[in-house]
Amino acid sequence: MNFLEKIRLLPIKTRKIILWASLIVLASAMFVWWFNGFSRKMSGLNPGKFMEELDLPKVTIPEMPGLTDEEVQQIKDTLNNIETNAEQESQVQEN
Repeated sequence: MNFLEKIRLLPIKTRKIILWASLIVLASAMFVWWFNGFSRKMSGLNPGKFMEELDLPKVTIPEMPGLTDEEVQQIKDTLNNIETNAEQESQVQEN
């Protein structure tokens, strides 16, 4: 009798136990394999030279131009006008 045929003849509960046990064993083995590779990569990594080896491009951020007092007051006036218009429209809609 073939090995798979022997398993097929077992009760469903026993087959489920075999399935989950083999799944746990395989997952554990894969995790150990992955962790070993990961730890080897991390041990070979030099934190001081890591950023230098990345060779990221330099980013320059231009300075924002300052606003004059007139421009700030103009923006405030515009916002106040928008708020006033919104209040008037909501009062008209309520009536």
